[in-house]
Amino acid sequence: METLIESKQSKHEQISSVIDKGQRVDIIASLDNVRFGRSPKCNDESSKFLFDVTVPLNDGRHRMRFEGTPLFLDNMYREIGGSGFAKYATYLTDTRQIGLLEKNVNEQLSRKAKHFMLRGLIGRDGNTTMRALLSTKYKRINDDTIHDLVSKIMDKNTHFKCLGGGSSARRTYVRYVTVEPIVMGNRKLYFGFQWTNSEIGEGYFELELFVCDGYCDNGMVFNSEDIESIRMKHSGKNYVGDTGILRKEHVYGLDYKIARSVEWMISDANIQRLENMVIGSFEKTFESDVEKDQLIIEAVGKHYKLSEDLITQAVEDFDRRERHAYGLQAAFTSAAQKQPCFDLRDQVDRIGGEIVSKTKDEFDKLIALAA
Repeated sequence: METLIESKQSKHEQISSVIDKGQRVDIIASLDNVRFGRSPKCNDESSKFLFDVTVPLNDGRHRMRFEGTPLFLDNMYREIGGSGFAKYATYLTDTRQIGLLEKNVNEQLSRKAKHFMLRGLIGRDGNTTMRALLSTKYKRINDDTIHDLVSKIMDKNTHFKCLGGGSSARRTYVRYVTVEPIVMGNRKLYFGFQWTNSEIGEGYFELELFVCDGYCDNGMVFNSEDIESIRMKHSGKNYVGDTGILRKEHVYGLDYKIARSVEWMISDANIQRLENMVIGSFEKTFESDVEKDQLIIEAVGKHYKLSEDLITQAVEDFDRRERHAYGLQAAFTSAAQKQPCFDLRDQVDRIGGEIVSKTKDEFDKLIALAA
């Protein structure tokens, strides 16, 4: 299956760069069995910390050493001492009071006789990095498992291709679109879906309808009452009785659920409904001039709580020949590509989908915000 390759900023990347194929390791442990200390690599310029946890194995007990990502550290600090302790720990780190930090963290850990799931990755160097501290009821649905299942389905479908995707420390995004576009003026529109997932408790596994503009690589994600999405929670059995290193995850029936969901996403009726909505957005026009264009974009950007930098970029990217709903969303989704984080791009792509899917009355009210 063809994969389009773009890699600068938050443009679509190759799947090999998006899906982490590293060896995952998941542990159920009580935090009072975890110890925290400075890494031998830690110095005045870098604060790198190691954890030790003792877990039971078939042949006895095993001591595991690992590092924690910033997200893991923040989650752990909050769990053992609340938001105030997290701020205090950050202050001690920033002011290089490492000895005091170790003492306080280990004291709080020793008081936390509660089990959690620790999700980690083993790197090529053999070192383990913990990415998340989660509930023992967390259902593991990993990116590589989803990718293998979706690819198995889509590789048989000659009408769609993989556009690529993006990833962040929190979520993964993979997008599929039609091979043949619909041409609207100078734009080639590709229709399809995206799947998103978080392995570290930062959201659901979701399938959502997606449109890509081949002219500029803009994207729109659709998730509203009118456009149904598929969502699966990361919640399941309680692993407390399985203290130690967990076996590879197996979500029963996941292959069947994904197959049915993907087939529904790419059904002719669904794609046609999406096409009609996007084509209709070219008919929702507004009267303006150069000065008012800027006011409209600024008002809409503030309405969606976007940053001043992104709004400024959207003003610059707006095509004044396209004073309609599609052209307005294109300014924002184009600006989002220039941001360094794919999470932000996805957020703005969803705003683009929302703007396009508005009724004429709703769109006119949005434009009126600049009055």
